[in-house]
Amino acid sequence: MVLVFPTRRAVFFEAHQRVRATFYGAAVALPILGLFTLSPHLPILLGMIFLGGMWLGSRMLSAPHPSNVYQYALSVALALIAGALSTQDAGYAVFTRIVLTVGGAFAAAFAVALLNALIKWRDSVPTAG
Repeated sequence: MVLVFPTRRAVFFEAHQRVRATFYGAAVALPILGLFTLSPHLPILLGMIFLGGMWLGSRMLSAPHPSNVYQYALSVALALIAGALSTQDAGYAVFTRIVLTVGGAFAAAFAVALLNALIKWRDSVPTAG
């Protein structure tokens, strides 16, 4: 997937939103997994995932952050829950997901900023007027 942003500020804003979404997804997944250890039944798990998704959906409508933060948070939560139920340790999965997202998002943002500085893209764009 290629993401194109008009300004450096937009690149760093998107990186910050992805990191925020990863934290939100981990915050939704960990209580679900914690409650699942108390009552390990599939209908209980599915109900908790549904409630977590409903909460994130309500935040899409009323929270100050862009709605894609909460969409990405739900996919992070589902990935962490599925990974923890299959083979991964939940704490390790959350830690690696956060570290990789932070590292990847900001490395990509800095790479875009560096390439813009090297080719002086802003200097070659004609201005109106």
